[in-house]
Amino acid sequence: MISAPVTAESRITFHALVMRPDDDDPETIVVGRPELREFIELPALYGEAIRLLGEGLPVTAAEEGIAAEHLVEVDIAELVDALAELGFVASVNGRELPDPAGDGLHGPGGKTPWPGVRIPSGS
Repeated sequence: MISAPVTAESRITFHALVMRPDDDDPETIVVGRPELREFIELPALYGEAIRLLGEGLPVTAAEEGIAAEHLVEVDIAELVDALAELGFVASVNGRELPDPAGDGLHGPGGKTPWPGVRIPSGS
């Protein structure tokens, strides 16, 4: 669990992330933070959630947008908690979260291993 609770009205800021379609499964995307060399596979629908949150929408608005377009419900607060554990979330409601890139174990970001959509840092 992250140190800042995620609520329906929470606004999320991400560190610089990259997203790309999975090579083997069109329903899956790869999301990662190159400077941490941390990448995960997620359902493509969660990529849309990350994009909407990255545009500044609160959690509820992102959930409602996905529900209206795809006729499914997603638990974005749970997604944010999982992404925060990986060091992908910079802040929740303006409250900065611990950044594993600043722990001395990770060097500065290198080149991303593949081209993708970049989600700019909120900084």
